[in-house]
Amino acid sequence: MAMVTLFSYAREKGSLPRGQETEAEFVTRFDEKKAARLESIRPSNSPLCSGMWMNGSRLSSPSAVLPVCEASRFCGWNGRTFGLPYVALNEHLGMQVAAKVVPTARTEVSQDGQALLVHRLDVDEEGQPKFGLEDFCSLLGMRPSAKYETTWERIGKAVRDHVPGPRQRETFHHLAATILLTYALRNADCHSKNIALTYTSKTDVQIAPVYDMLTTCVYAEHKDSPPGISFMGKKTWQPGKNLEKFLAGTFGIPPREQATLVEKIGDAVSETAPLVRQAMESHPGFREIGKHLLNAWQEGVSELRNKRTYALGNWKPNDAFKGFSDPPS
Repeated sequence: MAMVTLFSYAREKGSLPRGQETEAEFVTRFDEKKAARLESIRPSNSPLCSGMWMNGSRLSSPSAVLPVCEASRFCGWNGRTFGLPYVALNEHLGMQVAAKVVPTARTEVSQDGQALLVHRLDVDEEGQPKFGLEDFCSLLGMRPSAKYETTWERIGKAVRDHVPGPRQRETFHHLAATILLTYALRNADCHSKNIALTYTSKTDVQIAPVYDMLTTCVYAEHKDSPPGISFMGKKTWQPGKNLEKFLAGTFGIPPREQATLVEKIGDAVSETAPLVRQAMESHPGFREIGKHLLNAWQEGVSELRNKRTYALGNWKPNDAFKGFSDPPS
């Protein structure tokens, strides 16, 4: 039933791959390709490391890309598959916040809030490849199961090794914003497979737009999960001044620029919060999750602004954060 919902949504958007016009074909092919992709992703398949690049309109070697509906312009999945209620809606809302801060992939969520479609970054409107996309898990020679085991220091080194000098500054700004978003939204799922570089040649490499951002702590099994990637040897939601020092010393982002990003994220959260309230009204099953989500966002932004971190003063959330009872603990 989960895949049927995703099939219906893909059909509605006109994004069904050729040869998958029925529900049975779609489900079978999706499962086959998912298994094949997981099997094929190995450190040796890293185009950026091995020097294999795009040749005309076709990739000369497969890269570790987002899970996709094959030749489609979209990639998609159903939240029920993961056993996390409304995780698709959760991620869609997180991506709306991120989109107000950094370039992102565009997302759409089904009417029932359970299926998410992400507009693919690496293909054009005809479904043809535009560039290669390499996540940092593959780039660092790690297997997918080790995606949480890297550090921001290693990712920074990989940027210096692979991104041309003129683009390193914007890449580190983007990564700094991604880290700050992760803290503000309490996203413990920011791991090395959810950050990537795009490329067409060795001299044309840049950071990929954000394609994954959600609030994980709203689910009981992830309530106490730490950040997905460590820096300065720690994974903690209370980084204090170490966060500012790290982003300045390792990524080269001045404290004032970091503070501006924190302000921008706070504004983005405030602007997106009414959408959360609307979702809570439209989906009764999302109501308690939505309360947890808004509480997590308020806590995350406030933690960044407090005197132990960026000392920006108290944050004044808008009315969308008010007028509901506390969610169950």
